[in-house]
Amino acid sequence: MDAIRARLAEREAGPHVIDGGLDYLVRTWTRIASDVEARRETWVWEEWLNDLDTRELLQDLLDHVPDARFALPQIEEADARFLTAAIRTDECQWGEENAARHGWTPETNWWYWRRPPTPYV
Repeated sequence: MDAIRARLAEREAGPHVIDGGLDYLVRTWTRIASDVEARRETWVWEEWLNDLDTRELLQDLLDHVPDARFALPQIEEADARFLTAAIRTDECQWGEENAARHGWTPETNWWYWRRPPTPYV
């Protein structure tokens, strides 16, 4: 198992995420950014949180697995589009209790302080 998949397994990511590795996560985050930018979806809150967790896993890989930095240009491009389209909030989408427990901050884990531009269903 390569270092990326090993880290994803350590984080207890789903089997499909581990199997897909970095390519899967980058493709997924790019699609999420495109969907938010195009206002394509009406979001289910739980699915939105799952989508935000995709970016959290990417950040974890960037922080802990040097090989993941190869994907940084693609991640940054998707980040820029997501930041432009998603709406900043004052509260963590996972809730302040989760933010405190995980040590998430709006500066470091900014994706958790964004909501979609279209309503939740």
